[in-house]
Amino acid sequence: MPSPVAGSDGARLVAAALGAMRGCATSALLVLLAGCAGGGGPARPTSPLYLDMTAEDVRLANATIQEALEHQVSASSREWRNTRNGHAGSVTPTSTYVSQRGLYCREFTETLTIGPRSERYRQEACRDVDGRWKQTR
Repeated sequence: MPSPVAGSDGARLVAAALGAMRGCATSALLVLLAGCAGGGGPARPTSPLYLDMTAEDVRLANATIQEALEHQVSASSREWRNTRNGHAGSVTPTSTYVSQRGLYCREFTETLTIGPRSERYRQEACRDVDGRWKQTR
């Protein structure tokens, strides 16, 4: 799971796919999430905001992450909005570097807004040999 910049630090690692997430809201990033709590019900005010994302939110956020990391210059944001529920977010690459394995990597900030709440997450992803950006933290 993404590591929040502000608020709870309960989410740290992201893992596999939405298919494992039957019946619960999921996180945005690259269709990656280790699990979810509460069976998909409304999140408590202290729970990470990404638990309230719908499958469509996740799809929009993941597409935006891929586009932003591939095409945005650092400090330039790319946004998404789900017109069905008003949920929104943005992705802002902050730096680019080459990893020890020779992969291009980018640090970025993701902002998620659901209703009156907004949270920011610091992320990092590397472009794998298949050309997809995959989250590393």
